[in-house]
Amino acid sequence: MYNPGMQMRMPGMDKRPMINGDLSNMAEITEYYTSHGPNAQFQRAFHAVVNKLVAPHVVYEPGVREEIQAHLASESPTILTMTHHSWFDPTDDSAALQREKEVFDPIIGKLVIPARMDYFAMPVIGSIIAIGGAKPMARKKDLARYFAGQGLSEEETTAKLEAKDEEREEVNGMIQGLMVEMAKNGYVYASYIEGTRNRGDQLKLQTVRDGVMNLLETMEPAEREQTKIICLSHDYGGRIMRRFLTPTIHINMVDAPSDPAETNELLHDTLQYGLLRARANRRQGAPVSPLGKGIALAGIAVSAAAARKFNRS
Repeated sequence: MYNPGMQMRMPGMDKRPMINGDLSNMAEITEYYTSHGPNAQFQRAFHAVVNKLVAPHVVYEPGVREEIQAHLASESPTILTMTHHSWFDPTDDSAALQREKEVFDPIIGKLVIPARMDYFAMPVIGSIIAIGGAKPMARKKDLARYFAGQGLSEEETTAKLEAKDEEREEVNGMIQGLMVEMAKNGYVYASYIEGTRNRGDQLKLQTVRDGVMNLLETMEPAEREQTKIICLSHDYGGRIMRRFLTPTIHINMVDAPSDPAETNELLHDTLQYGLLRARANRRQGAPVSPLGKGIALAGIAVSAAAARKFNRS
């Protein structure tokens, strides 16, 4: 059971257990992540810092900015959904919310999000996302990658996956249930609803996963009626010059459907529309983020030093 009183403990600084690739220690993992919530101070600091490094261009659907501001001020249930193109998405999204702090301040520090389990094993990144409130989800293909890396044959890997499937589903169900409980207690369930990065056509949304639909199914009709879903869609520019530090992010908001079965279609249509609007409102020119400026200045300094050395030789 999630204990809100424990949210200030620092995951990553508090003997955070590493996740074994074969899920052999998932009882320990589940116990840990059900007793550690997002650290609000860390989330707020992270949003503030990344906003100094990247410069997303935020575009709202007409009239939506005021609607989101009024909804968040009412403290009604909120779900945050995003398209997924790049490793930069979490950084750019955090910066976008911080840039629009006047609107999004009530939810900064209250975000919980599912993330693939192998992210938590990464040095530094694993601790950051754990402190920030992410929860590990065991995907079948992550397990398959682990077993293949152990030198198992395809047949052996398939047998291992089948043996682990029930345990994997049980663990994911517990983590999903935790996030549902947190969402009902003032936290905001956030989701990259495509489940994996879009490496294909950036203007074509991938299949919407069931996480948001599953959350809405647990709600009472009256609670669903009060719930709004905020949708962020990204445009990173062309294939040659990708604007990972200066994307355009389109923001929209829709009512949660009264019938949860309609959720995936609603999210697909809304975020697909957002991708087109983000592209249409792409920032013109060649914007440079603060981080980009720092990199450029460092490059200029290195080039100048190399030129001086060449001229003296």
